Amino acid sequence: MRKLFLVVIYSLLSFTSITYCYAASCPELNGFLVDACGDGGYEGFNEMLVFKTGAYAYDLNELTIAWSALSGGGGGNLYETTNGFCIQGDASCPAPVVSQLATSGANVNNGFSTNPDRVNFFNLIAGCAEGNLLFSPTSNIIPADATVIVFSGGVCWPEPFAGSYYPYNFDSYCGQGPIYVIFKNDCVGQGKFTNSNDTDRTVELSFGTVSDGCNTTVSCDDYTVNYIPNSGGDGVGFEVSGTETTTGILVDIDCNTGFIQPSGQACDQTPPEIGNTEFCVGENPVTIPVTTIGNGVTLNWYTNAAGTGTPFATSTTASPDITYSDGTFTNTTIYVQSADTDCAGPSCIVPVDITYLYQLP
Repeated sequence: MRKLFLVVIYSLLSFTSITYCYAASCPELNGFLVDACGDGGYEGFNEMLVFKTGAYAYDLNELTIAWSALSGGGGGNLYETTNGFCIQGDASCPAPVVSQLATSGANVNNGFSTNPDRVNFFNLIAGCAEGNLLFSPTSNIIPADATVIVFSGGVCWPEPFAGSYYPYNFDSYCGQGPIYVIFKNDCVGQGKFTNSNDTDRTVELSFGTVSDGCNTTVSCDDYTVNYIPNSGGDGVGFEVSGTETTTGILVDIDCNTGFIQPSGQACDQTPPEIGNTEFCVGENPVTIPVTTIGNGVTLNWYTNAAGTGTPFATSTTASPDITYSDGTFTNTTIYVQSADTDCAGPSCIVPVDITYLYQLP
């Protein structure tokens, strides 16, 4: 019997896997801890801001934060503006700021940096069974779908004063790592988030631009978060929803963690792998096995390059195979893209070429 082989040919004649990509999406700001736990004189070491990267890796050099007015210092509504990132100890990394600025609004920008020793300090407290939960970045690039904690200072090690670094315990987040931790590149104990009165304050944050695997770059919306700082005690934070101008929603923070958990679905970027299929003449339709697709990812398959209309098949982790038939046994191209748009937007569509090869008995 003659047999007919179905060979799925990938772009650039690669026979390992097809790739697809999500449209670029921006990081999501979840909130900030405005009244840090511990001694009030060291809040600048222990305040934090939490965000989550989007569907693609994020360059920390794109991050800019304009902190609210200096705690207890009066003055204007915005304090320093911080941007840029470096690895502590690198020759190009500026030395940390170590003394309080005299005037609120006078800017010294030494960027963001790392403190691996302090991160290890947190890991020892958490004691997660799987190992380290928190990580100090080794480059300016943070992976997709990662959680990032930005401390408002405290980049020096050992701690400048005994007990000045609050021993936050992140053990309730074991199994949810990796969580990356960076620091405003200073060792100034006074807080950067005002919480000393009931006057409206503002935090401004820009994620800059994000590039994706579709060779596109998007400009992210800037966050302008208004909040009333009067907290009435340790461990008070503000959750944030949406982008652009928003009002922080007051939340109480457990000082055992002091952590605002980012919301939203984590998109798995694992590309699908398509297996070759052999079948006899006359077998129609044919099943194309999708051997691996990312956790939580659904793929829609189309016969048109625009990916419009109703897909002829959908594959999921629960039912990965797809069935294709046109009844002609002629070479053709079908198209696949991710159906998951709730966390990353529509994906780039990818062609899959089908070539029929005959084999003599």
